[in-house]
Amino acid sequence: GSRFFADDAIRHIYLLGFITNLILGMAPRMVPAFVGVKFIKKPELVTWSFFLINIATVFRVAPKIVPRTLPVLWNIMYGCSGLLALAAIICTWVLLYKSRRADEYS
Repeated sequence: GSRFFADDAIRHIYLLGFITNLILGMAPRMVPAFVGVKFIKKPELVTWSFFLINIATVFRVAPKIVPRTLPVLWNIMYGCSGLLALAAIICTWVLLYKSRRADEYS
């Protein structure tokens, strides 16, 4: 039977839209405590990571949900979603790395 959403859209909603957001949201709160860091350095990177991963989610899921009236725009959005997600992951890595390094020298 036909479905309202494609299987790819559902998979991306779960993987990029939920699980990655969950990991990137919890990492700055949990990982420092596991390694003995009292505070995070550069908390503004949490905000950047939040916005980047959510924009990446919209760019990844929107082309699968909305009818393909502008295929070039959808392809650009789909292509940029990976770069935005990677930028969010790098922001989180930098945040955790700098927090760990700051605590070692204090």
